[in-house]
Amino acid sequence: MKIIKKGTSGLPFHLRIIKHSLYLLVLMLVIAGFNISGCSQNQTIIPVSGLATLKVVIDNNYPPFSFLDEQGKLQGILIDRWKLWERKTGNKVDITGMDWALAQEQMELGNFDVIDTIFRTESRELIYAFSEPYQDIEVPIYFNNNISGIVDVTSLKGFSVAVKANDAAIDYLNENGITNLVEYNSYEAIIKAAANNQVMVFVMDKPPADYFLEKYKIRRNFNQTLPLYTGQFRRAVLEGNTALLNIIDKGFSRISEEEYLTIDRKWYESTVDAKSFLQVIEIIGGISLVFFLILIIWNRSLQSQVKRKTEVVLESEQKFRQIFETSSMGMSITDSEGRYISGNPAILEMLGYKQDEYSLLTTTNLTHPDEIQKFENFRHELWKESIESFTFEKRTLHKNGHYLWGRVTSSLVSDANGKPQFSIEMFEDITSQKYSEKLRESIYRISQATISSSSLEDLYTSIHKIVGEIMPVENFYIALYDSTTNLLHFPFFNDQYEAEAEPIVPGHGLTDYVMRMGQALLANKDEFEKLLSAGEVELIGAKPFCWLGVPLIVNDVVIGVMASQSYSKEISFSQKDAEFLEFVSNQIAQAIELKRAEEASRQSELRYRYLFEDSPVSIWEEDFSNVKIYLEKQRENGVNDFKKFFEDYPEEIGHCVSLIKVMDVNNQALKLTKANSKSELFKKMDCILDESFARDFLPEILNIAEGKTEFEWEGINNTLDGTPIFVNLRWTVVEGFEKTLSKVIVSMIDVSKSKKAEAELLASEERYRNLVDNLGEGIVIIDQNTRFLFANHSANAIFGFNKGTLEKTKLNDFIKSDSQDFINQQIGTLKAGESNTFELEIVRHDGEHRFVQIFARPQFDAEHIFTGTFGIIHDITERKKSEEKRGARSRFEEMLTNISTRFINVDNEDIDNEIISVLKHIGQFENVDRTYVFRIDPKTKTMSNTHEWCREGITPKICDLQELPIHNYHWFIEQITCDPLIISRVNDLPVSASVEKKIFQQYGIQSLANFPMWVNLELVGFVGFDTVTEEHTWDMENIAMLQQFANIISNAIERSRLLKILEDRAIRDELTGVLNRRGFLQIANTELIRGRRYHHPVGMILLDMDHLKRINDTYGHAAGDIALLEISKFCIKNTREIDVIGRWGGDEFVILLPESDEESTIRAATRLQQSISEQTIQILGQEIQLSISAGVALAEKEITTIDELFKNADSALYLAKEAGRNRIKAYRAFDHTTLTF
Repeated sequence: MKIIKKGTSGLPFHLRIIKHSLYLLVLMLVIAGFNISGCSQNQTIIPVSGLATLKVVIDNNYPPFSFLDEQGKLQGILIDRWKLWERKTGNKVDITGMDWALAQEQMELGNFDVIDTIFRTESRELIYAFSEPYQDIEVPIYFNNNISGIVDVTSLKGFSVAVKANDAAIDYLNENGITNLVEYNSYEAIIKAAANNQVMVFVMDKPPADYFLEKYKIRRNFNQTLPLYTGQFRRAVLEGNTALLNIIDKGFSRISEEEYLTIDRKWYESTVDAKSFLQVIEIIGGISLVFFLILIIWNRSLQSQVKRKTEVVLESEQKFRQIFETSSMGMSITDSEGRYISGNPAILEMLGYKQDEYSLLTTTNLTHPDEIQKFENFRHELWKESIESFTFEKRTLHKNGHYLWGRVTSSLVSDANGKPQFSIEMFEDITSQKYSEKLRESIYRISQATISSSSLEDLYTSIHKIVGEIMPVENFYIALYDSTTNLLHFPFFNDQYEAEAEPIVPGHGLTDYVMRMGQALLANKDEFEKLLSAGEVELIGAKPFCWLGVPLIVNDVVIGVMASQSYSKEISFSQKDAEFLEFVSNQIAQAIELKRAEEASRQSELRYRYLFEDSPVSIWEEDFSNVKIYLEKQRENGVNDFKKFFEDYPEEIGHCVSLIKVMDVNNQALKLTKANSKSELFKKMDCILDESFARDFLPEILNIAEGKTEFEWEGINNTLDGTPIFVNLRWTVVEGFEKTLSKVIVSMIDVSKSKKAEAELLASEERYRNLVDNLGEGIVIIDQNTRFLFANHSANAIFGFNKGTLEKTKLNDFIKSDSQDFINQQIGTLKAGESNTFELEIVRHDGEHRFVQIFARPQFDAEHIFTGTFGIIHDITERKKSEEKRGARSRFEEMLTNISTRFINVDNEDIDNEIISVLKHIGQFENVDRTYVFRIDPKTKTMSNTHEWCREGITPKICDLQELPIHNYHWFIEQITCDPLIISRVNDLPVSASVEKKIFQQYGIQSLANFPMWVNLELVGFVGFDTVTEEHTWDMENIAMLQQFANIISNAIERSRLLKILEDRAIRDELTGVLNRRGFLQIANTELIRGRRYHHPVGMILLDMDHLKRINDTYGHAAGDIALLEISKFCIKNTREIDVIGRWGGDEFVILLPESDEESTIRAATRLQQSISEQTIQILGQEIQLSISAGVALAEKEITTIDELFKNADSALYLAKEAGRNRIKAYRAFDHTTLTF
């Protein structure tokens, strides 16, 4: 901005006026500068919250409560109320209007203190604390006049409904099952779309709807329902800020009812009347006259004032410049494009630029890429004057390439006319604050990584990532010293020149130097050379340009070093980096030490676990604490001789045995007990500690009773399959558990082999036999010819042998012929020595079809000749059925989608064929014999079979099932009115359904399923499925899918009906109900073409009602309409069904008579003329005689169009009128004459 200095008083007068205006603008800047610098001292602070300015966000598109004027400024009832609140409380309010979705988003981000114009909903209660409601808002449905039947929320189903994004109406509609919603950014956007016929139905708050419908002049195009609900305007703050909400409510309570009414009248009432207007004109005239006189006087004194004002403005300008230049806070002046006009010395020093360099930059140049978009959005809002000012934290680019964190406050400066000139941007350096936050966050994240990392490697990676967010770590390593090996290890090493670092003996490298000194070292190139020359360090690896390392210290002992190094001038480390690394090093050292201790403990545990698990001796860890408690309790009860006690009470031995808890066992114990896993062993411990062998545990119990902590004995234990084994047992209490016996190690060695070799062999064979027989899987052995040599019980059951066995039968006896080649392929694979698993469909011994999965392993003799197959067979029939069911459901859903698409695209005249086609598809899919549709006629209270498909060989019944009285089938209608009617067995129907049962049996129906069709909650028919050849069942999932199909059929039929109504209305005369001219021509042209093709005569009668004008003039047009209606009735009554009747216009009617020669056509016209002339009608108590004049014409060979035929009939009609009316004239084509009748 250029400031004009003193010495310009010699300028022309008009230029001095301009200069004066510029000075006023500068004065405004000075005042703004003083306000900015002193705002913290003079601004009223809101109690409790500590806010200097209350930031309110509001919907900017909600007239008359809040909306933008033509200049884009916010106005409305709520704006005036908040201004009044500001005056009442003395607290400044900054109101921002924006799109409602954005307003809520910004409020939830904490950028505003209060949100207004908000409804209270369940989901919003989790976010906001709400005031009491202050305004009731009705929310109706609006729909186009061309749509009918919308009365409430349920009638919206099937329509696309427009709503405003984030509106409370969305929750209401979703809760009521209306999900086909189209969201718009504002209410006005919805109305604009409605004006362009893009929206036919919308749900909107009533005030803005009424406003915008009037604004866009489409009020007459839309109807509205009663309110769906009544919402309530509230103010809200974020949850937990109720103290601020109370202050706001108290402020509004100071506003009187009269003040509220005054604001409402301003926005709801009309302008002043004409009389008031004239008074205003008079007042304005008087004021104008006075003003004119004052202007003359002021003009005289203006020259003297200009000089004095100039001095004041220059003084103010000097003050502003002094503030701008001397402020310690960075200040910049920017234009609307974000270009820096100038910056004060403070900002130039902060960012390292010169004034001429700074003036070439923009806000986009200096803002960090991650923050450009948000900052520019705020800046654009400022220049649009949507907000008065904003504060934003962002990173700003220093001249040397690094970023400074700053808190930027920007406000707009306007001229005397309110036009924005430039913005003042104040910059507060908060880099140190942000750096402190980063340090705290790093310490926290390191502690979290210690807990969450699964290994030391994960911890090192996390440390590298965390440190890298603060300083350069492209070349980074952690070195740890191992005192046992005197080696320095590098568990984490990331370097651009070396892939990894081998362990080394500590020497004289930089790492060793830091370990020796126990202090951090920041060594640049010069410092490194200095240490080299002093012999303190030696070069190891690539020479760094800059090196930074800190010791890792735990309990005053250096355990290692953490270092980062740079090989180029572009990357260097600062003292701040050294301070940061030293600051976090203690936390990192503690974390590493803790994680190393954890891993050492884990490794130790693993070593002991390996020793335990791999021991050749069966080892059991057991808990005998409950046994000890039991024995001590018996001792308290006076038992001293436990041997005698257990002889007297042998059952107590078994009780003691049941108190033993097995905590863990090793692999050898599993082998000893024949257990496949520990979980299986623990689950079946009752097999090991069987009470039948309880006496074998007596020596063990007696030793415990004597207080021994270690002893040996031999006895019998069970395996899981119940086999007793002789074991040598050693029982030892773990040190430290002598008092409780809660941890005892029992080692067992099987010594029964040598004593019972033969008995054990027999027992083993029996055991395995039992095991195989009791397995849920089928076990078989098959020879090379597929003959079963062995089959267990499960295999026999799978193949349907509840009695008998598979042995000596062949696998080929149970498979279908088309599977023989597949079996031969599998046998070929087995002969090649490969095991395989395959699925197979079998036909069981009892004829049932099942699916099995077979695991087959080949068997070979000593000479490696294939002898057969060992097989494990699993019945997978249920799984197959489930898969088939899922596949069927998927196919059904795909079919429904295709059907829906077909109905949408089908022409209305083809709808019946399409319905029959889809009935065929669904019938074949459901494997039924007949599918059909019944329609219910509410007028005649009958139902008729309208569409039917029958499987080949099934007799159609559609002709027999027409106009059936509903009252004859009371039970059936009552059942199907609300829910599907499923009858799996007709013979099981109750007595109350005897009529229906008799009819079903008459038609040979065994099972049926009927699904209701509803339109507007009324039963209009049903879709049915019958089986005749066999009974059929439907499960719940099947029923639900078929009901969907019925709904699709119902919608298609209803859509077709509505289309037919619309098509019929388009070709019907509204008064008489006969065809209009358009409809008549469509049908007449078709009939004329058919007549010419088949050489059939076609006649035409063109008639005109006599003296219609006289009736209209005498009795009124309503009477004329009655007369025309009577004429149309006579026409219908005196013609055939195949004749085409139309109202040509006014009092003219035309009748086309297919297959009617001249004589027949004249006879029909004569009959019609006579029947009309013989009748009178009553109008207003007067009898009126009606008559017609008619012209008759015949379509001869040369007549090719309706227009030609009509022209001839019109010629005859003209002559009939000329001849005195009430008569008929026939046109003779061969001589162009007429005959009178």
